[in-house]
Amino acid sequence: GLYKGTKEKTIMSPNGNAQINLKIGETLTWNVVFNGTQVINDSPIGLDFLNAPSLGNGSPLSVLKMTEKTINETWNNVYGKREKVNNNANEVVVELQETLFPGRKFNLIFRAYNDGVAFRFFLPEKTAALCRMITNDRAEFKFAENHSVWATTYPSFTTGQESEFTKQNMNSLNVNALVGLPLLVEISKNCYAAFTEANISNWAGMYFGKGEQNNSLQIKLAPLG
Repeated sequence: GLYKGTKEKTIMSPNGNAQINLKIGETLTWNVVFNGTQVINDSPIGLDFLNAPSLGNGSPLSVLKMTEKTINETWNNVYGKREKVNNNANEVVVELQETLFPGRKFNLIFRAYNDGVAFRFFLPEKTAALCRMITNDRAEFKFAENHSVWATTYPSFTTGQESEFTKQNMNSLNVNALVGLPLLVEISKNCYAAFTEANISNWAGMYFGKGEQNNSLQIKLAPLG
């Protein structure tokens, strides 16, 4: 059945270094702690669609089910420092449904690795049929301070992905800039966070931009065409 009110969930990495804290209710937020250091403050997650209401960001949600599992597998790397790579994480799949019309269902998948975290959207077939075109990824990343970042900016979504990464303050990024990946953020002298994307399927390429508020970043998706 549905979980009423606000639902909170904590996901720890196998070694306890990384921690994801979810809050699901009238809004959907998450934050990240690594080795006791707050990496990401409470930040919203959501999607905008063409000719359909937004999902997640300001849309009241109920939790239908949470499924937990531990992943511990090895895969062969074709290049890089290691021939064999260990994929070890604790995963939670959160099945969600809007409490208001049209009552769409979707999943959020979170993973806590020993050295990082990840999340992804999954839209079931019925929901995908109602939301044929994503216009904006409303995920933001909010931080405690105006951290230093190593960033490269591009003039357009079609520019080649080769440029110099320069050190600057997060709040000095132009709000209209297209910031390429990976984006490195200095959380503290002993903690650095690299933001990137991986294993995307039928999804737009991701860039970053300065958030609407200081000390924050927001996702920008490459448009069609």
